Amino acid sequence: MKYAKKLIHGTLLVSVSGVLAAIFSYLLRLVLARNFSVEQYGLIFSIMAFFGLFGIIVNLGLDNSLIKFISKFKVKKNYGKIKNLIISILIIQISISSILGIIFILFSNKISQYYLNYPNSEFLIVIFSLFFIISPFLNTLKGIFRGFQKINYYSLIEILQSFLIFFIVCLFIFLGVGISSLFLSYLLVTLILSFIFSKIFINRVFPEYTNLKFYFDDKLIKDIVKFGMPLFMVGSFGVLYGRLDTVLLSIFTNLKDVGYYNVAFPTIKAIWVFSSTFVIVLLPMLSEMWTKKDFDKIIKVIDKIYTYSLILVLPISILVFMFPELILSILFGEKFIPASSVLRILSFLIILQVLIKFNNSILIGTGFTNELPKYLITGGVLNIIGNLCLIPFFGLEGAAYSTLFAFSFIFLVSTYKVNKILNLNLNFKKYLKIIFLSSLFMILVVFFRNIMLFNELLNSIFSVLIGFSIYIFLVYKLNIVNLKEIYNLSK
Repeated sequence: MKYAKKLIHGTLLVSVSGVLAAIFSYLLRLVLARNFSVEQYGLIFSIMAFFGLFGIIVNLGLDNSLIKFISKFKVKKNYGKIKNLIISILIIQISISSILGIIFILFSNKISQYYLNYPNSEFLIVIFSLFFIISPFLNTLKGIFRGFQKINYYSLIEILQSFLIFFIVCLFIFLGVGISSLFLSYLLVTLILSFIFSKIFINRVFPEYTNLKFYFDDKLIKDIVKFGMPLFMVGSFGVLYGRLDTVLLSIFTNLKDVGYYNVAFPTIKAIWVFSSTFVIVLLPMLSEMWTKKDFDKIIKVIDKIYTYSLILVLPISILVFMFPELILSILFGEKFIPASSVLRILSFLIILQVLIKFNNSILIGTGFTNELPKYLITGGVLNIIGNLCLIPFFGLEGAAYSTLFAFSFIFLVSTYKVNKILNLNLNFKKYLKIIFLSSLFMILVVFFRNIMLFNELLNSIFSVLIGFSIYIFLVYKLNIVNLKEIYNLSK
């Protein structure tokens, strides 16, 4: 019961903090889009994507090693090794980030000229290079708190970081600081939170830290690098999506296209966060059922997951596909409407990514983690090749099609792997009914939107409400779901 209670408590904290952090991050994009030109908005995210790619090198998967080995040494009460672990990882990451950061500062003029092609952007590169150098401090603190199972502090950092960056950016824009507002806020927030939470770490989490001696442990360093490297390889390809697209768009097109892409792709990602949060609950549930060899129940759970995902997420994908111009104009302003074609292409990613997350959780929960790197890395390579081939010729749409193709590949392979392992006998007729009803939902929305006499926004809202009401009614009437089942699932 103790572990179950801790699991539920931690799951809730991480879920809530993740959603709140995502909300503030997305609101930040809206503020930036509303206060700067499309080209300036593109400049901001072109710089961030550039540093994000090199951030993969700094990480090296050592954050996961930190969590794993702190937990291990804590059980053995080997606190001296915990201190060695923390300092060793900090030395490795700070050394890499400092070398890269200094190179970026020295060559800021060249980066500005040949990569960004934007005048007087050297100062922005210098500021973000300083943030890049110190960022391992805060990231290490997050890993430490997770390793010590102090999820409350980890969650607090996540929320405060997103909120403070959002708040300081708004303040700086109001004071007329201009385009450097975001980069200065990242630097300030990282310094402030690193100072505050390092004090909390030493005073409340690990008071023995100051009394222990540090010494280099070659074997420990080899162990943490060996453990972290495979996770680094898998995780790095996840980071590449969106960031590599942005970097290649900066190189092959222009900052306006970068700006357009960075309102479309994050909008899709924001929907992922809200539509797949209960994946966190799915993982421990599947692990428990697999351990008990309750295979029939696993198949039933998976069937319900697929069913409810399609029912809820398919209409969202359809709405994004139908109303990209309206969505972009409401959220970011009319100047970003040219991104509507990209948003329409990427709308298919919503359902794909949700199902991919479920498939990944199924494979992890059943112990087949060795299957993930194979298709995730292959999908990442396909995305890189697709970007290099399509962006020079098709620009924005090329990046979107490349990402869609890579996600489609990952979905098909992960579904095949899950089916092969569990020998699923799913009710595909039910899924076809949901797809048919989703298509009917789209037709109803178009029909009611055309016959209503309000303005475009009200026509869209009322047509969606009517269409969705009919859609849910038919889902219930065709016995795809029932009220008792919904009640049991909510419990």
